[in-house]
Amino acid sequence: MYNQMTKAIEKKLIEFFPEIKVASSWSEKEKETPYFLVSLLRATESPVNGNRWVRNTQVSIQYYPKEGPKAGEESSRVLEMLMDCLDQITGEDGCSFRGSSKNASMEDGILDFKVEYRNYVLKTRQEEESMDHVELR
Repeated sequence: MYNQMTKAIEKKLIEFFPEIKVASSWSEKEKETPYFLVSLLRATESPVNGNRWVRNTQVSIQYYPKEGPKAGEESSRVLEMLMDCLDQITGEDGCSFRGSSKNASMEDGILDFKVEYRNYVLKTRQEEESMDHVELR
């Protein structure tokens, strides 16, 4: 599910920013700017009811702008588009994820955009062995 989510984000970025490269790991970090770096920050899972669980996944999308006098303007434009385009993403299997808790910060000229996706999963319970066949001596 997590790989599916990051791939859906990458697909959305390519759709909205076709001129900007997208990397999905530190090893793929581009030497030429501008580019995006997509990474999973945190994943949590909590029981809701019975075999129903909620998963919260926080993702970071860092934008490395092209250096120059208009880098701040460009980062602001990208931020505004990220707020809109990452509202909802769809995985390869058609599963849809809605983004929430979106926030961004600028540090050393790099835009760090964070978004959280929440989804519910059903877990199958493992059958417990019955102790009917146990005999006491």
